[in-house]
Amino acid sequence: MLVSIVMAVHNGEQYLRDAIKGILAQTYSNIEVIIVNDGSFDKTKEILDRITDKRVHVIHLQTNKGAANALNLGIAHAKGEWVAIHDADDISFPERIEEQVKYIKNNNNLVAVGSFIECIDKKNRKRTRTLGRNKFTTHEEIRSLLYTGCPLTHGSVTFSKSAFYEAGKYNPNYKIAYDYELWCRLINIGTIENIPKVLYKYRIYEESLSHRNDELTSIELFTSFSKFLKTNNFSHTRKRPSFILVGTENGCNTFISVTNKNMKVKKTIPINKKNASSKAIESFKQLNVDGVIVLGKPKDKIDLLNDLISAGMKKNENLFDFWSGI
Repeated sequence: MLVSIVMAVHNGEQYLRDAIKGILAQTYSNIEVIIVNDGSFDKTKEILDRITDKRVHVIHLQTNKGAANALNLGIAHAKGEWVAIHDADDISFPERIEEQVKYIKNNNNLVAVGSFIECIDKKNRKRTRTLGRNKFTTHEEIRSLLYTGCPLTHGSVTFSKSAFYEAGKYNPNYKIAYDYELWCRLINIGTIENIPKVLYKYRIYEESLSHRNDELTSIELFTSFSKFLKTNNFSHTRKRPSFILVGTENGCNTFISVTNKNMKVKKTIPINKKNASSKAIESFKQLNVDGVIVLGKPKDKIDLLNDLISAGMKKNENLFDFWSGI
């Protein structure tokens, strides 16, 4: 079984050598590696042009068009029936592909499989943070977590190329959350699971694109979430579902502006008010709405969500808890 490892890189000179070293050290030998240089202007091209391993194929783009576009191009050149994504600043454990191939062969309904991760810093030192992704393995858990945010570490995922095309590929209009947007479509094609083994080192640093731009990340996640919610919970009606929205002023305003094609917001409630939960419960009972959406980071809304659940609301049915960085 040939596995095509596909990477997009833009100005990745700092960590690219480590990423490539980890890929070429895989214990599974039947691989090809496709690296798309997405219009880099640092030393990325020089690093890639020095590679002599015949398993590696490099595509140089003259202009930067975003990772989603670059990955689509790389996958279009892939000969394998399964594609392993790899981010240019991360590192795979040597047994990563071997473990995922074994898992794929033992699970016929899979369309994608990720793994648990180890977080590292700029100097490859292990960090304790795992973003909560080392807790969930089953398809049902991953589907449930799509209502909250992105449950998979993008670079750890290997997926079926045919399922990828059936789902509609990466959407190049997304610059950061293109992985979450794809999972929201791919989850309806077949089974997605996580191997409960640490097979991938995920680098966390402040200069990364998602860390630099919480607002764009939130916008893209909000847009994808609203489509996912409408498709999976309200496909039985042509009407846009309506909600009460709890969050910061900026978060609520942004959410409304980017999701109005898929849903209506009848009332907003500031998340930092002491009576936010009682206001939300009261409004839900009085207004003819389909549910309550709570925006924010997990630590900011634990008590609020517990109050709403205690009042009889059900998560992912009429209560939705979605990540927001704004």
